[in-house]
Amino acid sequence: MSIWKEATPEETDGIIEKLARTIIERELDVPATLLLGGLRPVSYFGGQMLRFFIAPFAPLLGNLPYEYIYVLEQPENVKRLIRRVDELREELEARKREDKGKKPRDETKS
Repeated sequence: MSIWKEATPEETDGIIEKLARTIIERELDVPATLLLGGLRPVSYFGGQMLRFFIAPFAPLLGNLPYEYIYVLEQPENVKRLIRRVDELREELEARKREDKGKKPRDETKS
């Protein structure tokens, strides 16, 4: 029996979406994109090392979502996460531009 659980395609999509939204909400899109882009080629080895160091503490950590490790050790998923962060950032900027254009003229004049 293995303590490591692989994520289903639906779980993978959900994890990528959750991580991307968290990155955008905390306004960490630029640092996250740079970090993830730089680490993408070695993501598999990073995942294996993370599993190695977490294994002794797994019983103490309780319900740790091992699916996150599985998702982030796949280079194609890291690329999808970067792409989703970029999409969410563009959507946010578009909304800000729309909101800025809809300001009543009375508030802009002082």
